Amino acid sequence: MEMSNKFPQFTNFDNEFAQNINLWEQIYNSLEPQSYENVWPGKWNNLDILNRTIVISILRPDKVVQCI
Repeated sequence: MEMSNKFPQFTNFDNEFAQNINLWEQIYNSLEPQSYENVWPGKWNNLDILNRTIVISILRPDKVVQCI
């Protein structure tokens, strides 16, 4: 992913995403993927709201408003 190269906070996101594709699929398929009740794989669960919104905007653009 381009964001892994351009934004230091997302370094290695693409590799870790691929390694945990099943867990990310659960987030994607969730009715509320933006909810903090969903545990994101690895260190990505600790993202602040801005960076979490960036990930949601890529995975589920329909949930960005709810995420904010």
